[in-house]
Amino acid sequence: MSRGQDLLGLRLPVQTIGNSLLNGITTITPSVRYLTFHAWIAHIYMQARLPDQWDSFKEFASHVEAAIALGSILSNPDAVGVLGRD
Repeated sequence: MSRGQDLLGLRLPVQTIGNSLLNGITTITPSVRYLTFHAWIAHIYMQARLPDQWDSFKEFASHVEAAIALGSILSNPDAVGVLGRD
């Protein structure tokens, strides 16, 4: 496994596209990856037909985000940049 190398050369194009399309949003959300998780969480919340209430959504989303973070750490204990790791 290579750490920090972009063997396929895809990191720069993704960053360029993310920075140009999501300019301003990426300053709030440091990684476009987390922005896509938030969209996915909202999608599965709607599919589950859970209550249309902000507090209910926040509780649901916090549990899903914690599961994603824990899964990231379990799959790669040396992962850098996992929110909530420390």
